[in-house]
Amino acid sequence: MADEPSDDAAKARVRFHYIKSNFFRVVHVDGIIGSWTGPGCLHMATYSERPAIPQVTEHEVRDSSLGPSQTIEGRAGFVRELDVDLMLTRDRAVELRNWLNDRLEEFEGLVQRKGEK
Repeated sequence: MADEPSDDAAKARVRFHYIKSNFFRVVHVDGIIGSWTGPGCLHMATYSERPAIPQVTEHEVRDSSLGPSQTIEGRAGFVRELDVDLMLTRDRAVELRNWLNDRLEEFEGLVQRKGEK
């Protein structure tokens, strides 16, 4: 009968709108450090890694042009700049793991299909 609702119309639906907050930004992640907290949340701090940037450099002037730079002041080694701190319950950590596994499977499928061409 045409008057009966279809199966799709009878199902309850919830719509989610994704709106970026004022603090939304894209973060490059080179690594993650963290552990479980006392109350049972997974604490994850993401970081980006880069060589240390000198605080002061000096250049020799040669014939009105700059020669190579020499670091006068600055850190040696690399910097791991902590960008985002995440606190996840165990259930959210499982959801994150499953989501990552799904994305990795998608990626492997894309790579496999690309190799078949």
